[in-house]
Amino acid sequence: MSEGFSHPVVRVEVIGGGTGAGVFVYNGTPQAGNPPVAWMSEATADPFGNALPAVATDIVTYNSATHELAWMSKGAVHVGLTTDFNPGSVAGVSGGLSIGSPLATGADVPGSVHLDSALSPRGNGATPQLKLFNGTVIAANGAAVPVAGGLAVSGGSTTDTLTVNGETTMTPQAIVAKPVIEQVDSTIIPVTQTVATALTKAWNVFANDAATVNTCYELKAGGFGTQAAGAAQGLTVTLALFANFGSIALPAADIPAGATFVWEFEGTVIVTGTGAGGAGRATGTFRWNQPGSAAKEYVIGQSGSVDSSVNWTGGHSYDLTAAWASAAGAPTISSLWSRFRRSQQ
Repeated sequence: MSEGFSHPVVRVEVIGGGTGAGVFVYNGTPQAGNPPVAWMSEATADPFGNALPAVATDIVTYNSATHELAWMSKGAVHVGLTTDFNPGSVAGVSGGLSIGSPLATGADVPGSVHLDSALSPRGNGATPQLKLFNGTVIAANGAAVPVAGGLAVSGGSTTDTLTVNGETTMTPQAIVAKPVIEQVDSTIIPVTQTVATALTKAWNVFANDAATVNTCYELKAGGFGTQAAGAAQGLTVTLALFANFGSIALPAADIPAGATFVWEFEGTVIVTGTGAGGAGRATGTFRWNQPGSAAKEYVIGQSGSVDSSVNWTGGHSYDLTAAWASAAGAPTISSLWSRFRRSQQ
């Protein structure tokens, strides 16, 4: 039995009975030399003898010119080229989803992504998992990470882990925060005020960012300035993060009245306790001098072993502030740049 639907561009042929039964869709006239562009059939050839790529009983789309092939089978979608040794696939399993790469040859090694629920046969029975790997199928209990190389992430609770090449396990904080983050700002920021005013960009430390002890925040900055005319003025600089970690009053005598100067600062804050009842400690070094002369250097920081209390569950800003002892004579200090660096073990 053969029935068809004609259109100037597309023709649909419905063939009943035998192993060649199916629905065939053509671009143009159905005939030998014009294979179908889509079909639903187990046949290896269409009714006109055009060979079909060997696939299971499915819905298939095919471009004979570019060899692009896609078909939907029971529980999976397959994509690739007819020139591939095996196509790629997106397949569903109980509680999970797998994405596999095509194989170029019989000796090729596939890459795969597995998204598994906690109770999936491939899951770990406790938390959902994301697995990326090649060459080795993960064991049914979810415990085996491929020895050939790969990565597995288990999530959904405070026991989240990251496993790389079957060797390294990290806490959830390390998964999120392990990389070093470095940012630079080149905005020129002048300070002429007699109250503490930001001399650098106020860098953000986001809520809960300090997730592990020994998280480190570093601030470096540099710039220039002009001492007050007539009578030199003292300058107070402060390392500020959620609270003033420490200040230093620089003597007016360091820089002669009316003279220009250059300066540089380096400050480090270390997290020593996390959460709402957390803690931190810090030191910093400020140097200033007239161009070509020796620098006067001062250290800012805590004077004992008692750390500052910090609620790390809230957001904070990290900057260097400055305040002149008096505005008389119009003293000014400006930053040329600042760099914020964050790292975590």
